Amino acid sequence: MLNIATVSMMRCYGVNRASKKARIEVLLQILESSDAPDLIVCASDYFSSKKHLEEFSNIIKDTGGRSTHIVTTVGSSRKGKEYQKKFSAKYKRNDQVYVIFPDGTYRQLAQQCFSTRENYRVGEAAFINSLENRTFKLPIGEKNLSCSVLSCGEINAFHGRDHVVPIHSEIGKYFNHIDIICNPTHDRMGNDGTLHAKRLYLSRKIGTRHRCYIGVSNWEVGSKSQAKDAETLHSIYSSKFGKGYGRRNETAERQSVEGFDEIFEYRRSTVSF
Repeated sequence: MLNIATVSMMRCYGVNRASKKARIEVLLQILESSDAPDLIVCASDYFSSKKHLEEFSNIIKDTGGRSTHIVTTVGSSRKGKEYQKKFSAKYKRNDQVYVIFPDGTYRQLAQQCFSTRENYRVGEAAFINSLENRTFKLPIGEKNLSCSVLSCGEINAFHGRDHVVPIHSEIGKYFNHIDIICNPTHDRMGNDGTLHAKRLYLSRKIGTRHRCYIGVSNWEVGSKSQAKDAETLHSIYSSKFGKGYGRRNETAERQSVEGFDEIFEYRRSTVSF
């Protein structure tokens, strides 16, 4: 059984609202709990810089004794005139996705290659070349699960709704061998029906292998269509979940993070393989 924690934060006109210190403290609370998860997945822009990530990494190295892997991101949100005028902040959406290992060491898995179907072709070659580097292993009991990542918008490497397919065959070959796909996003994406179909495809059973997709989004308070308590803010799909749940969030439970409930959303789920 895989125990999963998902974490995101309030976003106001394109800028994540939590302080750097708060982002570290929230993760430490989860890691230091008596039922610490096997895997934590953070939404986009979690760490504001690589230096911020290193600060957290050094704390983990100093304390040790953990078994949790963390999939997280380094983003580049910036406040500016557009933010002050209550428009979306202008910045390049080029999140870097990292895995932090239990001993505090970390590795960059990917840098966002594209964000929409329209600019997919520009980043296709870089995306395909990056695939093997995106893999890491997650030991759970006697199993050694294969994990990979999609950055925000990179789910557009797949298209279709009634029949989902990868745009390039190499992409399909790679992801068919992955057990867990982690997909941090800046905030909730639109076109729910197509997104649901793609997530079902990425978590479908292949042979005897059950698979899982984990999508984690921040919520944008500047948008009336986004809410902290929305079921689809954090979406965990598993081929083990029942059809009655749409294969989604069957075991999800909202959690409290002491002192930070207003600006962070923290949920827990379990998935069996």
